Amino acid sequence: MFGYFAANAAGIWVLIVVVFSGILAAQWLSWIFRWGRFQSGTPEARSIRFLLADLAAKIINEFRHLLALVLVLLFGGVLAFGLVKAGDDAQEISAVLQAVASSLGGLIGAIIGYYFGESAGSRRAADEPMATCDVSQGEDGVDEIREAAVQPPGESESDQT
Repeated sequence: MFGYFAANAAGIWVLIVVVFSGILAAQWLSWIFRWGRFQSGTPEARSIRFLLADLAAKIINEFRHLLALVLVLLFGGVLAFGLVKAGDDAQEISAVLQAVASSLGGLIGAIIGYYFGESAGSRRAADEPMATCDVSQGEDGVDEIREAAVQPPGESESDQT
C-alpha cells in the first residue's frame, strides 16, 4: 500500500490541490453570485443587472489583492522550480537564488511595502488625537467655545505642570 503512495505521490498531490482549488472556486463563486449562505433577502439584489454590476465592482475592488497573490505565488513557484532543478550543487543553488531574487525580488518588496505601509497608515490615523473644544457659559448667558489644549503623544497631564 505504501509502495503505491510512494510511486504516485506527485499525482496524489495534484489531486489534492485540484480538489481544494475547486472547493475554493465554488465558495468564491457562491460569494460573488450570492448563492447559498451568501443570499440576500432583497428582491432587487437578485436581478441580473444588479448581479453583474456587483460582480464587476467586486472584481475591480479585489483585483489588486489577486494580483499581489499571483505575483507572490509566481515568485514562490519559480524559486521552488529553480531549486529543484539545481539539485545539490551549491553553485547552481546560488545562481538560482540570485536570478530569482534579482528578477522578482523588487516586485515582492513593493507588495510587502504596500501592505505594511497601508496598515501603518491606518494605525497612525487611528492613534492621532481628535481636536476637542471646551464649552462654557459666559457672563451674558451666551456659550463660549474655546479650543482645548491637546497633549502631545507620550506626555501625561502631570508632565505638563
